[in-house]
Parts: sequence; C-alpha cells; structure tokens
Amino acid sequence: MPFDQHPLVLEFPQHKDIIRQLRNENAQFAELFEQLQELDREIVRIESGEKQASDAYLDILRKQRTRLRSGLDAILHQAA
Repeated sequence: MPFDQHPLVLEFPQHKDIIRQLRNENAQFAELFEQLQELDREIVRIESGEKQASDAYLDILRKQRTRLRSGLDAILHQAA
C-alpha cells in the first residue's frame, strides 16, 4: 500500500489560486499550511516504516492533522 502525503491543493484543486494567495498574504494561513505540510510528511515517514513510532503517537498526529486541516478549510472557505 503506498503512503502518500495529502496536500491541501489536491484536496481542494478548485481553490488552488486562493490557497496560493492566502499562503502569500495571510500569515495565520501560511503558518497553519506549513505545520500541516510538516505533519503530513511525518505521518508518511511513520506509515512507510522510515521512522518508528507507536500506534498511539501516530493516532495523535493524525488527529492534529485533522484539526489543522479544519482550521485551514475554515479560512479557505471564508476567503472563497
């Protein structure tokens, strides 16, 4: 099973331009976006076996990713 990152742009391709604009103009969005990217990379490293971690820790990371994505989604839809 492949382990892929889940970039925000792939989840919301119709908002690609807005995402780019928000990353450049909205400091809160940019910070959350970068946190999401790093968290997503960490999850993929664990899921692929590149890095070892407990299932409980992986579950915590996944929940953090969901919260970050929700925050970004709210800002994104406000701007759209």
